[in-house]
Amino acid sequence: MRATGRLAGHSEDLALASDPQAKGSDLHDMATTCLERVAFNYRGKSEQPCMDILVAIAGNPSITKETTRLLLDALYDSERVDLAEAFGGNPARFLGRLEDPLLSEKVDEAVAVFTTDPNHLRELAFHGSADVRASVASNERTPRDILQALARDPDKDVQDRLIGIDNLTVQKMLATSQFEQIRTSLAEHTTLGDVLDILADDADAEVRYLVEQNDHTWKKTRKRMDERSGDLAVEERSDLEIASDP
Repeated sequence: MRATGRLAGHSEDLALASDPQAKGSDLHDMATTCLERVAFNYRGKSEQPCMDILVAIAGNPSITKETTRLLLDALYDSERVDLAEAFGGNPARFLGRLEDPLLSEKVDEAVAVFTTDPNHLRELAFHGSADVRASVASNERTPRDILQALARDPDKDVQDRLIGIDNLTVQKMLATSQFEQIRTSLAEHTTLGDVLDILADDADAEVRYLVEQNDHTWKKTRKRMDERSGDLAVEERSDLEIASDP
């Protein structure tokens, strides 16, 4: 066993880091040493050899919970896609959902934030955690068909992450969201006339008001709204006249 803080040659260390039979304690010692070297720019050398080892450890099914937490912090600090992909491809990630659901969810969320792999994003789009699904919705690499599926997500925060996405189909789906807050925000921020045309007929008065205030609302949409407002005013006057008739 190597002593903590020391590494052998790069090839030997990389082989151990990739070995699914490696001891979790050895992997943790290697990860700690590599992170120290990356942090302090060990001897002025490139950090890539150490990052290669960290990526291999992140994908190793023998990784411990302690090492997982350590590398999750490193992932958020570095935003390295290769580290996220390694976590995403680790077969122990699925087993972790049974052994430590909270830590597993943190791993899944980190993968959803940083991965560029459409297969990982497709899988995580149907995760039991709304936080994970929301991270998938925010990932610019998420495929369009998955974005459309998330537009019908039962969680408001997931739908909210999609409002800024310039995708006509997604925004049209959000325009008929069950959440008033989503439709209100969309009416205020969208630049798509097709979407505003749908929102112009919304049952909520605030949504319709925001459509009127939006500079991107079509003239024909405004005209239809004005005509409907006039018709409603006539109906209201008729109702008052009937109510006052002795």
